[in-house]
Amino acid sequence: MKLLIVEPRAHGHHFSLYLLNILREALRRRWAVQVLTTQDALDHPAMSIISREFDGRVAFSKMPVPRQWMNGSSVALLANQLFYYLAMRRGYRAITAPQFDAIFIMDLDSVDKALALFGSPFRAIAVSGVFVHLKFHWPSIGLGCGGRSPALARWFFHRLLSRRLVRSVSVIDETFASYIKLHGFSGADKVVIVAEPAVTACVLERGVARALLGVDDSRFVVLVYGAHTMRKGLHYLLEALSRIDDPGIRVIVAGDMDGEVRLFLSLNLPASLQASGRLQVIGRFINHDEEQALFSASDVVWLGYGPGFVGQSAILPLAAAYGVPVLAKSGGMIGSITRKHGIGLLVCPERIDEVADAVLRLMADHALLAGLRENALTFARGRTMEGFAGAICAAMEPKNFRAKTPVV
Repeated sequence: MKLLIVEPRAHGHHFSLYLLNILREALRRRWAVQVLTTQDALDHPAMSIISREFDGRVAFSKMPVPRQWMNGSSVALLANQLFYYLAMRRGYRAITAPQFDAIFIMDLDSVDKALALFGSPFRAIAVSGVFVHLKFHWPSIGLGCGGRSPALARWFFHRLLSRRLVRSVSVIDETFASYIKLHGFSGADKVVIVAEPAVTACVLERGVARALLGVDDSRFVVLVYGAHTMRKGLHYLLEALSRIDDPGIRVIVAGDMDGEVRLFLSLNLPASLQASGRLQVIGRFINHDEEQALFSASDVVWLGYGPGFVGQSAILPLAAAYGVPVLAKSGGMIGSITRKHGIGLLVCPERIDEVADAVLRLMADHALLAGLRENALTFARGRTMEGFAGAICAAMEPKNFRAKTPVV
């Protein structure tokens, strides 16, 4: 089978984790694979991880960087979907060979509504993809808010499934299985539930990891990791840290940061915490070796996202793979998964004293921390990358495709 994977943005775990392992699985199946991406992605440090392993085995072609209006209005969100759609179409039409058997879109969340309205931009080639932040179904299964317009999002989703050339849709959110069970619908056979993978290449010995980071073994380390925007709630955590009269706690913030976060870190409170050694900032792309050291050295991972964020985080299963509990917001999917599997403590991030109390409790109660670590490892064991990539690739196989209600 000849497969084209579309991934224009080298950000988060889509590029460096999902793409890496889907490529591995596709090649294991002896498929011919090409990646349609952008020059921005090719220039990103994460690209070296991909190119190093697949040099000479995977071809790359380029598409325009999708335009993006940076505001949260409904008009802007729909416009961004159209920009993404048009960029994919331009990139695909510039490819002269080969003829593909299937197209896989790594980020359906960014283009699903445009696909539902306008059909495939890839001529008559079957399309598959993965949803990371699907949530319109939450109200119907008792999980609360399902976004700004769950009914409209549901209509778009069912319209997408009805498209004749949509072969499969992978959904990271495991609760969607309950929605399918409660609300049988045409096209449900195209949906594949794939658990967010929890994987790590290597767990370093704690002392070795801390030595690499220059962190004393007596410190209690709270890690804030990933691509940083203010929605990650770092300001809540640092305000709580300033109220704790214990110099033994260190917060490590590691990963790429947008301008707003960098500006925040230059303010008096973060600057004073850095000067006192209670805050360590590594503001750049983190490679695999550094990631291993960060998680292996940490006692807890902060996932106290701010109001408005109700989705999942790839950092949650990543932390679990290292056996590191989380300190997470109580709402949304992060809270739901944390509560269900007992892999951390839940707080309302805006309640600063509550955050401070939770940090102190984790620091003082060794039995609690050990129990959460064991739960995290148990949670991670059932979420292999092989299972994740294998399920996604199996759903792309033509023999597994059973369209029911095509839309011309």
